[in-house]
Amino acid sequence: MEQAGLIEADASALADALGISPDAVAALIRSGELDLRLAGDSVAWHAAQDGAAMRFVAPEIDSPFSRHHRYLVSMQKGVTMETRTLVERTPTEPHRFLDTKRFEENVFPGPSGGPDPRQDLFFWHALSSNAQAVIPVSLPALDGPGAQELRVLVHGATAHPDQPHRVELHWNGRSLGVFDLFGRKRHTIHVPLTEVTADVENELIVEQHVAGQAPPVLYVDAVEVDYVRRAEADGPLFRFAGAEDGEHSVTGLPSETVHLYDVTTPQQPSYYGEALLSASGDLSFTAQGSGLRFLAAAPGIVSAPSLVQAHAAADLRSTDRNVDYLIISASHLLEDARALADYREADGYRVLLVDVDDIYWAFSDGESDPQAIRDFLRFAWLHWQTAPRFATLVGKGSLDYRDLMGLGGNWLPPALATTDGGLFPSDSMFGDLIGDDGVPEIAIGRLPIESGEELGRILDAIEAFEGDHESMDALFVADDSERDEFAAAGRLLADWVAPERRREIDLNTENLEAARDRLFSMWNGPLGWVSYVGHGGLDRLTDEGLLTQTDVPELVELQSQPVLLSWSCNILRFDIPGFSSLGEDLLTKGTSAGIFSATGWSNHVDADALRSGFTEAAFASDAETIGEAMLRAHRAAAGEPVQLHQVYMLLGDPALRLRVTPPEANPPVDRGNDSPPNDVTGAPSRVPDAWPGSASGCEIKPSGRAGGPFGPAVLLLGLTLLIRRRRA
Repeated sequence: MEQAGLIEADASALADALGISPDAVAALIRSGELDLRLAGDSVAWHAAQDGAAMRFVAPEIDSPFSRHHRYLVSMQKGVTMETRTLVERTPTEPHRFLDTKRFEENVFPGPSGGPDPRQDLFFWHALSSNAQAVIPVSLPALDGPGAQELRVLVHGATAHPDQPHRVELHWNGRSLGVFDLFGRKRHTIHVPLTEVTADVENELIVEQHVAGQAPPVLYVDAVEVDYVRRAEADGPLFRFAGAEDGEHSVTGLPSETVHLYDVTTPQQPSYYGEALLSASGDLSFTAQGSGLRFLAAAPGIVSAPSLVQAHAAADLRSTDRNVDYLIISASHLLEDARALADYREADGYRVLLVDVDDIYWAFSDGESDPQAIRDFLRFAWLHWQTAPRFATLVGKGSLDYRDLMGLGGNWLPPALATTDGGLFPSDSMFGDLIGDDGVPEIAIGRLPIESGEELGRILDAIEAFEGDHESMDALFVADDSERDEFAAAGRLLADWVAPERRREIDLNTENLEAARDRLFSMWNGPLGWVSYVGHGGLDRLTDEGLLTQTDVPELVELQSQPVLLSWSCNILRFDIPGFSSLGEDLLTKGTSAGIFSATGWSNHVDADALRSGFTEAAFASDAETIGEAMLRAHRAAAGEPVQLHQVYMLLGDPALRLRVTPPEANPPVDRGNDSPPNDVTGAPSRVPDAWPGSASGCEIKPSGRAGGPFGPAVLLLGLTLLIRRRRA
């Protein structure tokens, strides 16, 4: 269901999905032998048209992850609506009730403001210093010259310890006061309107004033107004509160009859039948009770489901499973993902391919929610006979969970990590199953593909890498820096590799063009690894562009598909609607066998243990896969900030082989006391004084094509850059 209101599910559509005849479904409807559930709870319904349809009342859709609700209909005894007798009375003036009008538009995403990732990430207006938003406020059927209360929902997108967001509100040209709001968080400004004149049509101005030296940005989310109104319908679907004395009168209904429901208990409404209106379109009736809510719907406004289809539950909660390797695929890529499953099965792994939709049904009652993926992995880790070692997510993901921007691409939604620099995608969070220390227990990788063709290119790159990478060169690249810290880190990493395989580029001593020539020359030779330390952006390595997205087509024509380890910021950010990052392009175009890097800001000092642990595991240990190297690196950096672990992740296959030894058929996994081996759950989680620190020095440089439909998101990422300027 993609809309709220009165819904009829036709018996013939249900019959096609259930695999029985329409007459059989009609009989089930008449006898109440269908169970209708939403979010796991039974919903009351009633038969319509002598069993030709089942009718129910759908609530408003308020999920931050989906624009629709999914109901499950099964052939068993359900909950049917109580039918009440309508007690009519002589029409009178419409009664009065307290109503709330909400005004909201989801115009742009605001992840850089650091809001709660479980709340709505889209906002209406972005205000800088002395900027204002003008918002029309319509109060239909307003009774009297005033309203009760105004609430303005805003979000502080920037923060300063001593500087507030200073907001002034104006109502119909009159100032309602100045409000100081502290902190990068959500705020609700409450203003009584009882002493202020309100009309049916009003104008609210939200203005932010300068209150300090730091440039402020405030997001306006929504506006709510409580006011007393007359029970005058403003459309064919009218929700209204009852009169306190139980004598209810409604006018203005645009039809001869209406379906009337008591929706005081939303999951279990009661049905009064189809009521005949008076000649003037009035509905007057008696119903006693406190806090009553009603719905009156014209017959022509009854809607149908947008989709009715069969559902066969996958038994994902069974504990009788022995699986090494999980593939979680977007539904439309499921058949394409079988190629990856076949590849890993041939490599000796026990593979389970799972439709993400089945995970939703098993762990979030059918509702799209990224948390369901983590819940599924946690269940598998704790309860399956063999805990999976690897999980690969197949499909593009986007922070625009509801596709409000119309750009698509959210087929397998990411988790979003809350960091000091805002929200960033974090598949590593899916693998952090014990506590919230940031250290994953299962190695997670993502293939952010849109088609089977892209998956084919990735598999070709994986096969080429696994064939002979142990004899290939490893290139260590250091960006230029004032204190030579990137080059120093690069030299330490290079020491883990035998001298005959080791190659180096140092931008402190080489000019950019010469370094680019050497990089492309080595990419066209026996190159298995590129380890980079320095600045990174959405579309590049180094501020000046040692490697950018515009170079990817040239790399496609070259010989090697190396793994890229980029100890930098932002190059793996895959969740931006309508945009592909450098890391995504390198993988999906087949120019790299995998990329391990950060989706957000990376602090150079804090990342030291992570990059050292990864490099040691990859080049000087018995780690057979890149996933095992990842887990060892995260455990080595267990004392570092949680958000560092969360933003570092893999685009690629976590079972990518680093050693030619075949995987053990049934490797032991210690899950005693809900903790994996070497789990450091007791380690303190610290937050640095300045995050990201001055040593990381990452700048964000979106490509020019981010202008068009991606414009709002670029605006906000620019805001993140502004915050980032506090580095030395």
